[in-house]
Amino acid sequence: GAVLREENRKFLKHSGIVVYLRAQVRDLYHRTRHDKNRPLLQTADPQAKLRELFGQRDPIYRQLADIIMDTGDQNIHVLVRRLIQKLTDGQVQNMQTLTVDLGTRSYPIHIGSGLLQQAPLILPHLAQKRVAIVTNTTVAPLYLEQLSNTLSQQGVSVLPIILPDGEAYKNSETLNQIYNALLENRCERKTTLIALGGGVIGDLTGYAAATFLRGVPFIQVPTTLLAQVDSSVGGKTGINHPLGKNMIGAFYQPQLVLADTGTLNTVGDRELAAGIGEGIKYGLMSDVPF
Repeated sequence: GAVLREENRKFLKHSGIVVYLRAQVRDLYHRTRHDKNRPLLQTADPQAKLRELFGQRDPIYRQLADIIMDTGDQNIHVLVRRLIQKLTDGQVQNMQTLTVDLGTRSYPIHIGSGLLQQAPLILPHLAQKRVAIVTNTTVAPLYLEQLSNTLSQQGVSVLPIILPDGEAYKNSETLNQIYNALLENRCERKTTLIALGGGVIGDLTGYAAATFLRGVPFIQVPTTLLAQVDSSVGGKTGINHPLGKNMIGAFYQPQLVLADTGTLNTVGDRELAAGIGEGIKYGLMSDVPF
């Protein structure tokens, strides 16, 4: 009955991949007919009650689930192998989900390989089926088409915004390029901005989202280790000023952080070392075992 509450359904969708182990009423009755610890089934006709509950809940389960497994009388080991195969086919391997707990502004951080191809992880966080993907000239040839195709196949309209690469472009002129593209294409308050790139792209896109139309939703898809462990988390957004770095900005939380570790295959040694160094710094500051 947990899925009958909207807040539970939202929590499930935000926390990872939802698997529905679906059984027919006859199988449910066979499994539960001797179970005295199910108060809803302590009636004169438990099978009729099961049919009623199934009719009420099955549509909700099916709408909620990313993967549906029909169970029947199959051996549990067979079911587990089938589920592993489905997850492997979808390239969701060893995904972990953390939650940034900020009350109504809470959001999940999904970490794993192949996540750019997982539309079910992104779609629940879109206010409408229209997004603008902000990236740069280095990342676009590598991952823009992959992410765009994932969304387009689900009926999502994608506006690509490709910026020059480098810290030197983290300024008001580049920020205006984002605004110009959004305005020229008549983007709305429900249009989600997706930051696909490293820390510069994340900061620029986040600040654009915080200020365009006084605030639109955005998603962080960090493609460097430094961005995955640092700049994509915590809502830090902004641009540089000639008189100082990150002097103009806002704290504005994303709807989702999607850290696809597969993107680290194209990160150079220097950038990888910078990310590892940042992680070590956190350990030295606050987490001895880590």
